[in-house]
Amino acid sequence: AVVLLACLRRPLVSARNLKTLGGLAPLAVWILGATLYYGTPIPHSVLAKARPLYPLPAGAAFLFLLEEAGRWVITGVATIGVTIGRSLGLIAGARVPVTTLVFKIAGAGLMAWVAYLWSRPGPERRTAATLALPIYLAAVTVFYAVTNPLLLAWYLPIVQAPVLAAAVALRATSHGRGRVRTTARLIIPALILTTAAASCLHEVLLSPASMLRHGANKPRELLQLDSYARTAAWIGKHSLPTESVAAPEIGVLGYLLDRRILDPCGLVTPEALPFLPVPPEQRGSRLGPISVEFIRTARPDLVATLPAFAQRSLLVSPWFEEAYELVHQEPFIEGDPLYRAVLVFRRRATTGRSGI
Repeated sequence: AVVLLACLRRPLVSARNLKTLGGLAPLAVWILGATLYYGTPIPHSVLAKARPLYPLPAGAAFLFLLEEAGRWVITGVATIGVTIGRSLGLIAGARVPVTTLVFKIAGAGLMAWVAYLWSRPGPERRTAATLALPIYLAAVTVFYAVTNPLLLAWYLPIVQAPVLAAAVALRATSHGRGRVRTTARLIIPALILTTAAASCLHEVLLSPASMLRHGANKPRELLQLDSYARTAAWIGKHSLPTESVAAPEIGVLGYLLDRRILDPCGLVTPEALPFLPVPPEQRGSRLGPISVEFIRTARPDLVATLPAFAQRSLLVSPWFEEAYELVHQEPFIEGDPLYRAVLVFRRRATTGRSGI
C-alpha cells in the first residue's frame, strides 16, 4: 500500500513507476498462486494466531516491540560494560544489568527520533518516496499494537531492518542541523554499530552456545530438540505409516516423522481452528496447550507432548485417561515436573464409555 501510494504521487506512466511496480511482482505472483492453490493469500498460521492462539494482555506486543528496539541500540554498550566489569572483578554475573523499562524507553526514543527526522526532510526532498519509510514503520507498529500477537525474534526483521537502516542513513542526510541533532545523528548510528559488533563477537565467537557450533539454539533448546528427535525415532519404530500424531510442538516431529502430524495450535491443521483459543481453565499460564476437545474430535492415534502443555487439559481429563494410555517417556529435564520428559500416549483399542 505504501509503495502504491508513492507511485500515485508521480506521473502514472513513468520509468520510475514501472521500476517501482516491478518490485511488487513477487508479491503479485504470491497472491495469485496462493489464492488459486489455498483459496486465500493469507498464510494459515496467521489465521490461527488471529483466533487468537496466544491470548495476551492489551499492549503486550507494542511494549515488546519497544523493548526490542531498545536492545538494538544499547545492548552493545551494556554487554561491553559487563565484560569490562567482569574482567575487573566489579561484576560477578554475566547478564546485562539493564531493566526492561530502560530498554523500552530507549526503544521508544529510537523509533520516535527516526520517525521525526525522516519525516522532516528539506523542501526539495518532501516526496512520497522519502515519506514511504516512516509511513511503513508507523503502519507496521500500529498493526502489531492493534492485533497484539505473540511477537517472536524471527518476526522482528521486518521492523528492525528499516528502523536500523533509517537510523544509520540519517547520518548522511542533509537535514537535522543543530548541535543537538548533529550529536544524536552521530551517537545513534554509533550505538547501533557497537551493538552489532558486540553481538557478533558474543554470539558467534565467545558464547558457550556459539552459533558456529550450535546454530541459534541455547543449551536448553538443544536438549529439547534432542528429546523430540529421540521421540520421533521411537514413534517411527512403534507405529504404522498410516497412523497420526498430535503434538503442540511439531517442528522436529514433523521433520523426522513420515506420519500425519496434527497441530493443536492450528498452525498447519485447519481442523484445530474451531478449538482456539483454548479455554482458560485448560490453558493456565502456558503457551500452546492442547485442547481436550480437539483431541476428542481429531482422534489421533498418538499424542506426544511435554507435561507443560497438557497439565491443565489432557493430564486432568477423565475422558483422556480412559481413551489414551501412556506408552513412552523420553527424558528431557530431570526433576522438572513440567519438562521432565516428552510423554507419548496411544489411543486405546477398546471403546469403553468414551465411544472411541
